[in-house]
Amino acid sequence: MKPQNYWYIILLAGAVVFAAPAIPAVAQSFSGAQIANRMAKAQAGDMREQFLMGLMYQRGKGVAQDYNQAAFWYGKSAAQGFALAQVSLGRLYDKGLGVEQSYKEALQWYYRAAKNGNADAMYFVGSMVYSGDGIAADPNMAMQWFQKAAEHGHPQGKAAYERVRAELGTPAAAPPPASPVQAGITAPAPASTPPPSPQTTATTQGYAVQIGSFRTRQQALDYWSSLQGKSPNLFASTDAQIYKKTFESGKVFYRLNAAVFAQKSEANAQCARYKDKGTDCIIVKY
Repeated sequence: MKPQNYWYIILLAGAVVFAAPAIPAVAQSFSGAQIANRMAKAQAGDMREQFLMGLMYQRGKGVAQDYNQAAFWYGKSAAQGFALAQVSLGRLYDKGLGVEQSYKEALQWYYRAAKNGNADAMYFVGSMVYSGDGIAADPNMAMQWFQKAAEHGHPQGKAAYERVRAELGTPAAAPPPASPVQAGITAPAPASTPPPSPQTTATTQGYAVQIGSFRTRQQALDYWSSLQGKSPNLFASTDAQIYKKTFESGKVFYRLNAAVFAQKSEANAQCARYKDKGTDCIIVKY
């Protein structure tokens, strides 16, 4: 991710929870030219700018608060597969802000964001499945979604998982299988394989195509989600890996590997395809 884009992550943190901390000062005021520039990029199809326009309208930062406009821009970004926009649009449907209130619509957008690796969305899906909002209540399935959220570092997901597990009397190491497909929502994948795989070490020897290095795993997940949204034919079918690297200084980085190959020539060829689409990459041997 380019350094100038890091402030996006600062702004996006907590964006899906309406009681989230205030937007940092860097994002609280914009000149007319800055807003016009952001709007132009959003209208041109930039899904990050579309999400940011939705967030600005939702919170009334730089523009007059307008939930209808927030829903419009979140919808544009969400349709391209941007996870933060998907979960934010789900929240609007959940609360009936700017759109007609619909638990079913909220659930579908939460589910899409959860499949893109968003921990808040995993927790929201679990909550709706547990309560029976927009879907038949199923504590077993809800527990698995809470577990997935917990494994992505979500504190409320962890607390909910422990609570539901205690209610069901289920051993922590052996949660029951998810129930069949209900009301258009698919049962989650096994908790050990969230997308992309949050492995702390590389599990496959060979040559990895590394496409980014990030300070947090969530930043890596968000970047991967954006790539899948922009180039689904190139990235959607790829099993990404996140490799945690701790340096002697104590600093930790999360390296995003888009693919691993046995032969260096194969990795080079894949990296070339990524570069042709505007995504930088390097080859790393494991």
